[in-house]
Order: sequence, then C-alpha cells, then structure tokens
Amino acid sequence: MLTQLTSAIPEPSVAIEHLGLSFADALAWCSTAGAHAVQLSATMPQTRVRTMDRSERRGIGDAVRASNAAATGIDCILPPEHLADPARADTAAQALLAAIEWAELLGRLTVTTWLPASDGQATALAVRTAVIAEAQRRGVTLAVLGGGHDTDGPAAIAIDPPVLLAAGESVDAACARAGSRLAGLRLVDLLRSGHRGPVLQPGDARLDALALAATLATIGFRAHPVIDARGWADAQTGIRSTLDRWLDRPLAARGAAHA
Repeated sequence: MLTQLTSAIPEPSVAIEHLGLSFADALAWCSTAGAHAVQLSATMPQTRVRTMDRSERRGIGDAVRASNAAATGIDCILPPEHLADPARADTAAQALLAAIEWAELLGRLTVTTWLPASDGQATALAVRTAVIAEAQRRGVTLAVLGGGHDTDGPAAIAIDPPVLLAAGESVDAACARAGSRLAGLRLVDLLRSGHRGPVLQPGDARLDALALAATLATIGFRAHPVIDARGWADAQTGIRSTLDRWLDRPLAARGAAHA
C-alpha cells in the first residue's frame, strides 16, 4: 500500500551535507546507494556558495549530472540567531542571497532555509524582507522550514516532521493545511528514543508514513522529499534504510543496479 502512494511522489533526495563526506565522495556514495537525487548545500566546505564564483557554482551542477543524479534543491539553513544579530546578520543575508543566485543559475532550484517570523526583531525582519524580495525577483522558490503554520506568508513552506512531532502535532495535517504552498518536506522521524532518525524504523517510529504519503499524493506534491540525516546516529545506514523502506526496494535489487 505504501509504495502505491510513494510511486505518485518524486523519489527522495539526499541532503549530502549530512553524510560526513567531501562533496565528490558524497556524490559517489549516493550513486552506490541508489540515490538518484541530491540536495545541495550552500554551507558545506566544498560548496560554500559565498566563496565560489559563477564558474565554480555551475561546475557543482555539472558534477551532479556527471554522477547520473539530479540536483533537486539547495539548503541554506543558518542558525536563526545569526539572522537577528547585527554583527552577523549581513554575512548571513549575503549567504542566503548568494544561494538564491546559485539556485537561479542551476535552473531555479528551490532554496530551503529558516527565516525569522514577520513580527520579529528589526534586524531579522530586514533580512527576511530582503531575502524574500530577491527570491521573487529571480523567480526562485524559497521554502521556509517550520511547522507549516505560516500559510499566508509570501514564501513557500517546508515541513520538518520532528518539529511537529515534538509539539504533538500531526505531520500529514500540516501538509494538507499547506496544500499547494508545500514546496519542501524533510523525510525524517522523531523516534520514540527522542532522537531524529530514519522513517519507518521498526519499533521506534512515530511518524505515520502511510498517512503522510497519502496526503502528499492527494495534494499533488511534486517536490522531492529530502532525507535529512542531520543528527542521526548513523547517517549512511539510515539513508539506505529510508530509501529501501520508502520505495520498498529489495537490497538485492539495489546492489544489482549499482554493481
């Protein structure tokens, strides 16, 4: 039943920043793991967007294609306090603006980030306003992580299930509420152990993956859910198991495809 629903949703993408590998090694690992889509990072060392020129930024996209994968989006997830601190807000804003420019260069990929609330502190509000305006000017979708409650805001919505599960809220209800404005979903659970971890973890899962997949299929979700292994005990094993269980992929089939 699950795979009947997940087959109507784009295949999961892997956030390569959290693999603990260099950019080149992360692409190679994704290929062997059978991950055909990757989420780029604007902040990991080899792809730090503020230090790359236009040619280097384009080269990252070329490297992804050469690995037979597709780049599905760019993460530029900065500590929220950086956006409100006058001493660091300009650097944070420049990183976000550069990520948006990079996303446009690579075919208007979606940029996923945290942004301050619209009623926040003045410095944070100035960053929010500038970043949203630049995304709109360049035609880039800005997916703002959170619980999906800001349904009237100017940016699109990205949902991180552990945030909702920790608050006792329903992830599938939040996705339904976001509707066509849902532009990003982290394929992550808040395990019963209290840690972030893979979805569909036997005996430890809290996320109702079947209800989530049904909701995503119903609302016509066309983005790639992102496997975000931030904080996982074993990122590589967890990513493989997420792909296998979400796609109902036999281990033998995966190995044969990449032999």
